Amino acid sequence: MASPHIYNERVQDAAVADPVTLWLATADGRVSLTTVGERSVCREVSADYPGAAGLATNLADQLWLVSQRIVYRGNAAGFERMDTLALPITAVAPDGSVWYATQTELVRIQGDQRLPLAHNLDPDTITALAIAPDGKVWVGTTAGTAVFNGGQWQTITAADGLASNHVTHLAIANDGSVWVGTSGGVSWIRP
Repeated sequence: MASPHIYNERVQDAAVADPVTLWLATADGRVSLTTVGERSVCREVSADYPGAAGLATNLADQLWLVSQRIVYRGNAAGFERMDTLALPITAVAPDGSVWYATQTELVRIQGDQRLPLAHNLDPDTITALAIAPDGKVWVGTTAGTAVFNGGQWQTITAADGLASNHVTHLAIANDGSVWVGTSGGVSWIRP
């Protein structure tokens, strides 16, 4: 049974912070913190992030959001600008670190440390990003998927069995298997 609606705007993206706390972003730039319980409360935190998307929360209860290709980190008290992105794509790793893509590198934020990982991928082709439980970095592109493992990038394409080279989504299971959504269907890569 669904609860009564607690928000009257079109939701662009959402991220769960804990079992009763939900962050919402709307197309008109509002970012809200919602607490669900006996009395559901939705409180606007900011209206300064047009097109906010890419919401993610990490283990430190920080919200990461992307607005107009800029990534921000914050909480209910406010947000700080972190970097300019290639695409509005972020990922939270099992260890709580946050990853995102810039024009020249993938960036891992662990605590207050910014740890860049260079890549030779065309930033205009990056479509998805996911981090496996074993730390492998998976990047979806319009030319297949790439995985960073053991200090090297490996590319997997339709020639290797992907349903299509145009990757739209990446989802990683707890056992490390990767589900690759493409424009031609779904592929499964076992660890």
